Amino acid sequence: MKLIKARLLKPLSLCLMLGLNAGLSLSVSAGETTAPVSEAAKQQQEATAQLSQRLQSIQSMAADFIQETVQTPGKAPQVTRGHMTVERPDRFRWDVKEPYPQLVIAGQGKVTVYDPDLEQAVIRKLDQSLHDTPALLLSGDTSGLSQSYQISLSAKDGIESYQLQPRSGDRLFEALVVNFKGKQLESMVLKDGLGAETRIRFSALQENNKPDPSLFQFVPPKGTDLIDETALKSKL
Repeated sequence: MKLIKARLLKPLSLCLMLGLNAGLSLSVSAGETTAPVSEAAKQQQEATAQLSQRLQSIQSMAADFIQETVQTPGKAPQVTRGHMTVERPDRFRWDVKEPYPQLVIAGQGKVTVYDPDLEQAVIRKLDQSLHDTPALLLSGDTSGLSQSYQISLSAKDGIESYQLQPRSGDRLFEALVVNFKGKQLESMVLKDGLGAETRIRFSALQENNKPDPSLFQFVPPKGTDLIDETALKSKL
C-alpha cells in the first residue's frame, strides 16, 4: 500500500473553482416576477441577463491560466500555472503544471482529481451541488444565476466586471468577479470569508473550438491508486 502524503501547498482556487467540499446549489429560475422593481433591481437584472448571455455564448473554451492566491494581505502570492478546457454541458479539465502537477477532470457525471506525485486518483459524483461553482459557470447551465447571486456590472479601462455576491451565507466563497475584455473572458477573482483572494488570469484563449472528447476521460496510469467514492456510496 502506498504511503499517502500531504502537499505543503494546496491550490486554494482549485477547491473554490470546483466547490469539491461545498454544499452549493443552483436552482433554475421559476419565472420572472411581475411586481414593480426598483432601478437598482433593474440594473441587477440587466447585469444578470448580460452575464448569462456571455457565458452561454461560450460553448467550449481552452486557455492557459496563471492563478495567484494571497492568503494574507501583504504576503507573497502562491502561484500556479496550467491549462484548462471546458465544454458544455458539464465537461471540464483543469490541468495544473506548476509548481505541483494535478489534474481535475469533470465528465460523464463524475469528477476525478488525479495527483501524479501521490499516484492517486479520487473519483466523486458530479451532482447538482456543484453547478454554481466558478469552474462550472463555464461549462454548466447558467439559467438560474439570479437565484444564487446578486449580480452587478462595472466597467473600467476596457474591462467589464461582473460582481457576484452569493445570496446564501453558506457559500465557500464570499465574492466572485468575472472580468471580460471585449468579448473574451479575461480573468476571475475569488474572495473567501477569511480574507484570502485568488486571481485567475487566462491567456491564449480559444472559444467554441470542438475539444477532443478524450480530454474529459480519465485513463489512470499504471500503478495509480483509485479511490472511487461513487462506488462506495452506492454500496451503502
